[in-house]
Parts: sequence; structure tokens; C-alpha cells
Amino acid sequence: MTLRTIATPLTIGSFIVVCLTGLFMLFGIRGLTGPVHEVTSILFVVGSILHIVINWKPTLNHLKKPLGATLAIVFTLISVASVIPMGGKRQNPKQVLGQAGEVILDQNLQGAAVITKQSEQELMGKLIQAGFKAVDSKATLREIAKANGQTSLVTLAAILPAKAGGSHE
Repeated sequence: MTLRTIATPLTIGSFIVVCLTGLFMLFGIRGLTGPVHEVTSILFVVGSILHIVINWKPTLNHLKKPLGATLAIVFTLISVASVIPMGGKRQNPKQVLGQAGEVILDQNLQGAAVITKQSEQELMGKLIQAGFKAVDSKATLREIAKANGQTSLVTLAAILPAKAGGSHE
């Protein structure tokens, strides 16, 4: 078995997967598209490097020509530009959700009721149903969690409204 017998099929196969999953992501088709795209792109890079090593002289010949050199420079610049932040700071959606949770946890039952569009009585009932004993309506949810020996996350989960339809998107 030669390096070429590994490099060529690896490059071709991973190229097909990376291209298709990239198009799926572009058109909003989800599922395992993102993770498959990311993992397969690593295989594509490995296959491509092996392909370049095997075909070093022809690769250099292509890069000596104006079109080959220009395309190599353009694609390198596009790759570098793709990691430059544009249009202000974008936050990770998980960080935004975490910050929203922190805001709710710093509320007393009245404030949490407004945010979650429930009544104070509903929140009190949910906490009691979840096993909370010490529930002071003036205390923040974080303080209620601590007084009951619970984590803030458990307290937050206890008061959040049930999601309609039970879907998890």
C-alpha cells in the first residue's frame, strides 16, 4: 500500500462530505451537519496535505504560473479574512442564554414572575412542588436556592414555564 492509495481516496471522499455538508449548512438543513462537516474537514486537510506531499513538484509548477499563484493568494486572504471580527462583537448564544439566566436568578419572585410571564403564586407553587421548603418571596432566586441547598440551575429550571408542544429545538 502506498501513500497515494490512502491520500487520494481520503481526499476525494472527505471533499464530497465537506462540500455537501457545507451546502446543507448554507441552506439551513440541520441535523448532524455541523459536527460531521467539522470532523470531516480535518480528514480533508490531512488528505490534502498528503496529496500535496505526493505531488510536490506538480504543485510547485502550478504555483509558479500567474493563475495558480493568484488563486493561492486570494484563497489565503479569504481564509485569513474569515476570522477577522466584522460588524461589532457577536456573543456566543450559550453566553447570552447564561446571562439571561443570571438576570432571572437575581430577581425576587415578583421580578421573576414578570420576566417569565407567570404570577408570583405560580412560581411559589412550582418551587414548593419541586421540594423547596424555605421560599421567601422577597429573596432572590439565587438566595432561595442557597437557603434550600440547591443549585441556581435547579431553582431556575423549577420556575421556568413548560415549553409548549414539548419540542426541543
